[in-house]
Amino acid sequence: GINAEYMGFIVILIMAYIPTMSKDAADEQIYYVDENTRSESEAEYTTPKGIRPDIARFPYCIVWTPIPFISWLLPFIGHLGISCSRGIIYDFAGSNYVSIDNFSFGPPHKYIRLDITEDQKHTFDQAIRDSTASFQKQEYSFFSNNCHCFVADVLNRFELYGSSGYTMLNVLWMTITKSAYISFVHLFWTYLPLMVMLSSLFTFFSIMRRQAST
Repeated sequence: GINAEYMGFIVILIMAYIPTMSKDAADEQIYYVDENTRSESEAEYTTPKGIRPDIARFPYCIVWTPIPFISWLLPFIGHLGISCSRGIIYDFAGSNYVSIDNFSFGPPHKYIRLDITEDQKHTFDQAIRDSTASFQKQEYSFFSNNCHCFVADVLNRFELYGSSGYTMLNVLWMTITKSAYISFVHLFWTYLPLMVMLSSLFTFFSIMRRQAST
């Protein structure tokens, strides 16, 4: 028969694939500008509708990346940022510090495209600027005032979908249910540490069970 560790590894792979498929995310397509027509001006080649993972541009998106050690054990927890109409990422990275165009903990692994129209662009960008100014004067707390709170504050100021009641937990749930991984490679690297640890546990307990039965 198949050893317990191999069965466990197969189950983990199946479970890891499930979070990538939400209705909104599955219909999302990544848009790449033809390199032959790229301009040196960012404003020209980074369009409001164009996602460019290669240069970390995600217009109107919430972006997510793993946090070492924490995301290895709990892959649904990670670091969040939010991007303005030009795709530049803003993230609350520490006390009195909002990082701009330098996403903490590495490039995004997944994103949520927000339903924002072109005529709402300036209002959305202003909400990000206002939240940035506010959080640059706030102390960071992993449990109560973190990157999720920063994103929630932007959404509340903008009143996304007519709501101003976004919280850290609302935003966390959005990243679990409505996000799309940039590629299978990003999915793989997100879940690889957990798969290695769980596979090691399966192997350990399988060996212990065999020794106990001899």
